[in-house]
Amino acid sequence: MNNIIIGNAISIIAAIIMVYTGTLKNKKKIILIQSFQIFLLTISNFVLGGMSGAIVNISCVIRNILEYKDKLGIKTKIVLTAVTVYFSVKYNNHGLLGYLPIISTIVYLWLINLKDIIKFKYLVIFTNSTWFLYDLLIIAVVMAVFDFVSVITNIISVIKIKKDNRLNKEEKENIENKEINDKIIEEKVIN
Repeated sequence: MNNIIIGNAISIIAAIIMVYTGTLKNKKKIILIQSFQIFLLTISNFVLGGMSGAIVNISCVIRNILEYKDKLGIKTKIVLTAVTVYFSVKYNNHGLLGYLPIISTIVYLWLINLKDIIKFKYLVIFTNSTWFLYDLLIIAVVMAVFDFVSVITNIISVIKIKKDNRLNKEEKENIENKEINDKIIEEKVIN
């Protein structure tokens, strides 16, 4: 019982950080702050007995540091994938659901280089959804709640970004239309 309390207490700090990253629009900043959050989750997973989650999180911290430094190439991804899968499968103590962190991490690893912030946010939504299920399994109740909140935060962020993009496009079109109308009027006045 003490492990559940300690693991969830550590999760609270990580969860607050995770939700905060959902509000960010700068990928580099997201990855940097997310690294600290994942480090805390590694500790929480170990305390709660989620070995495959803890192992995957160690891999995630390494991945994020390499991505932040723009050093996450194909060869590194292959090595990280192999090491993550090997150790996670070897120490998985939760059957098929214990593979959720592996799936989430491998998908994230191979798509982390997405340049489009909206696609990157969709990636975060997918990975947090899989962690939501895993966290329920290991009784990381706090993280499960915050996984859910993070999914919602990222969905709202995507909606806002799309709305801003649409408004910017409409504003640009209005400016272009005004310039065209001004030219037409100017030509009529000259003629």
